[in-house]
Amino acid sequence: MAQSAGCTASDGDAIPTESKARQGGESASTIPQSAMHLAPQIGQPRSEASNGNPSLPYEIYDPIFRMTQPLSHEYSPSVALGPRNPWMVGLRTKKALTLVCKAWSGPATAFLYEDVVIRRMGQICALADTLLHSGSGRNLAQLVQSIRLEDCIVLRHCADSVRRSLYHVLGRCSALTSFTYHPTSPSMWPFDVDRDPRGPESPEFNIDPLWLLGFGRPNLGHSLAYLLQQGLRTLDLDLSGIHNGEQFIGPLYAMLSNASCVTTIVLNSFELRWRRDEWLLSAPPLTFPALETLHIRPQDALICDWMINRWEMPQLKSLTYRSEIDPIEFLEVHGSKLSYAYFGCAAHTLPQLSRLLPVIEHLTLPLLFELEELMVNSATLRYLDIMRESYPTFSDYKSVTFASDAHIPALKRVRLLGYGAWDVAAEYPRLIHPELLPVDVDGPETPQARPKGQDTEPHNANKEPWEDWVAGGVIHRVHGEVLRQKWWGVAHDPWWCPGYVFPRFQYQLGVDVVVDDDDSSYVCSASSSESSDVNADILGEDVDVDEDSWYSEETSSDRSEDTGSMDDMQLDQETVLRMFRAGLAGDLMVVDEAQAEGSVSHDS
Repeated sequence: MAQSAGCTASDGDAIPTESKARQGGESASTIPQSAMHLAPQIGQPRSEASNGNPSLPYEIYDPIFRMTQPLSHEYSPSVALGPRNPWMVGLRTKKALTLVCKAWSGPATAFLYEDVVIRRMGQICALADTLLHSGSGRNLAQLVQSIRLEDCIVLRHCADSVRRSLYHVLGRCSALTSFTYHPTSPSMWPFDVDRDPRGPESPEFNIDPLWLLGFGRPNLGHSLAYLLQQGLRTLDLDLSGIHNGEQFIGPLYAMLSNASCVTTIVLNSFELRWRRDEWLLSAPPLTFPALETLHIRPQDALICDWMINRWEMPQLKSLTYRSEIDPIEFLEVHGSKLSYAYFGCAAHTLPQLSRLLPVIEHLTLPLLFELEELMVNSATLRYLDIMRESYPTFSDYKSVTFASDAHIPALKRVRLLGYGAWDVAAEYPRLIHPELLPVDVDGPETPQARPKGQDTEPHNANKEPWEDWVAGGVIHRVHGEVLRQKWWGVAHDPWWCPGYVFPRFQYQLGVDVVVDDDDSSYVCSASSSESSDVNADILGEDVDVDEDSWYSEETSSDRSEDTGSMDDMQLDQETVLRMFRAGLAGDLMVVDEAQAEGSVSHDS
């Protein structure tokens, strides 16, 4: 199997020389003997040095490898960020670690396959082929703990092969603990927005979420349901592409009925437009005995009623409720153990906090209109984050006042969140936690504790509001953007907003790495693969590719002409794999009809 990941010869020798290996052994001898005898974790490899002597245990390799990667919130695998974003740099580093020496190959391979991100349809077929035909004698499927489908577009004549391959991947990765599906957004793939519904179907489409829910054959929903029973802990599904409840709500109900082990559920942006789904309100309840974190964005009152009346979540501790539908009823049923809550359009809930959320500690909600006084009653509330539509100023912060009869004895901090910080607060509530930054020495922590007449405002009245956010505070890099956290507020740094940043620097935000424009230099050549002492089958096919596009510099109309005559046929897996590898080599991703002859799949 051809190796497609790693470094070129120009990056240095993949395998150390014998003298270097001896030096490595000498340096390893400085490790305390107690550390050398640590038993490896269950299912993790025990490394062996090239001379047959035991190498460092996995528990020492693993934290070293993880220190080479950006933090999970600092990167996004989205193709919108280009080939030089922090995630791509981290992926290349993972691949390079497997080629350092034989002693590193085992633990580095486990590290590489731990989190699989699929951004190209060809990767699905390549991964299925690798898991099935690995020549290393090692069950690579057992190394996969997380699978993420991000911005993955499928060519219509490859759909059957891609779907079958995804079915085989999910069936083999029995150790999976996290599954994520995020389709390409209309802003990135707008070609279907203005398409005539009576015209021909698009030759490309997002991976259909109905595949994942078990609609059709092969039934991927059965695979996910089995994984939910066996130990899948995180399920993240963006169902914004589904608008027909008749098709998806039944399979979704069947899948979630197996989620006895799940601890985190993210269901983003879905609604019902089929009134016959009211059977949900009388269906057997769904029980989630281990669920602690729920992130939902319902756009339909029926969905909310279903979750209120037919969901049982006795351990729910963190709720992100992003909907214009009033959350009062939801909180009355499911709020008894919530310590963190994020919801909108709910200023009227503040006087009822002690009843709705008896153990709440951290609350985030918008106040998009001015209130003279906040009437808050909660004996446990410690942190209150108030979302605003613009850049907050210290004057805004000083204007926050509480009613004289408000009861908030445990309150420690009030903050204002600028508009750009809303999504971050929803997705990463612990990232910008108030305790990360001590109070400013010039002023009390909460508005109600400030003596009258005390002026501690760091904001100059002659400044624009955004000018307070170009310096100071704690910096957080989140998905290619920069936020500044101050003790009284959080907002985007305006100089690092996407509209202000040069693309070249936006892609490399926070990464001091020089990358050539041609990413093909990161694909291991055939000569270097043959000369390497590491078996290429250990790595298998790429977990991801470095190229930014499958296609050459032809126009979209040219591609349509090339693929138009093939829309009625389905290509088999081997042909799709050839197309994928041709794309890695810089050739056209779409094969012509002559190449496809004899490679057409007639399976249903």
